[in-house]
Amino acid sequence: RLSLAIRAAGTAVGAVELRPDGDAVYVSYLVAPDRRGRNIAARALAALLDWAEYKRAYLECHIDNLASQRVAERCGFTLVGRAGDELRYERSLIKPASQDSIPHAST
Repeated sequence: RLSLAIRAAGTAVGAVELRPDGDAVYVSYLVAPDRRGRNIAARALAALLDWAEYKRAYLECHIDNLASQRVAERCGFTLVGRAGDELRYERSLIKPASQDSIPHAST
């Protein structure tokens, strides 16, 4: 498990967390109420997912939590289902091969 504080001006204003499960990771985040609406969670989560070396990421949020749904969508998650009052999102973390690593045919 990896939990990181989100800081602004030296003060913790939130957190993001990765919980590994094999080649996948479950993610969560929170932001202090007075700091919400500033894209803080989406930026922190996107940065952490860019760093993570897993194949898939999963996220769940309550059906009434529109802010968390927006964070999931901004970070490239796709809604894949619902379990009770929880929405389930999923995202591939497999990075495409760079053009430099593709072998070129010799002539």
